[in-house]
Amino acid sequence: MPTDTAATETRLVTRGPSGCNQVALTYDAGSGAEGAAAILDALARHNVRATFFLTGRWVERFPDLARRIASAGHEIGSHSHTHPDLTRLSQKRSGPSWIWLSKPS
Repeated sequence: MPTDTAATETRLVTRGPSGCNQVALTYDAGSGAEGAAAILDALARHNVRATFFLTGRWVERFPDLARRIASAGHEIGSHSHTHPDLTRLSQKRSGPSWIWLSKPS
C-alpha cells in the first residue's frame, strides 16, 4: 500500500466508451453486514470485481468480511471511520473526502 497518497493516481469516470459493455459496481458498508456474504458469493460465482467503500467502524465490527473482500481482489475505499455528515464539517477538520485503502488497478 502506498504511503504517499499524492503518488497514487485516481480518476473519476462518469461515462465510458460507448463500444464497451462495462459497468462499475460499488457497495457502501457502514452499518450492518446483512447480505454481505451473499453479495461476495455472487460476485465470486460470476468472477466479478467491485469496489467496497467501508467505514472504519464496519471494519472493526466485521474484520473477517473486510479481509474476505480484500482477499477476493475487490478494491476498498474509505467511507470515513464514523461516516459523519461531511457537509457539516469544516474543510480543515474533514480532510480528504476519501482515501484508497487498496490501490485501484
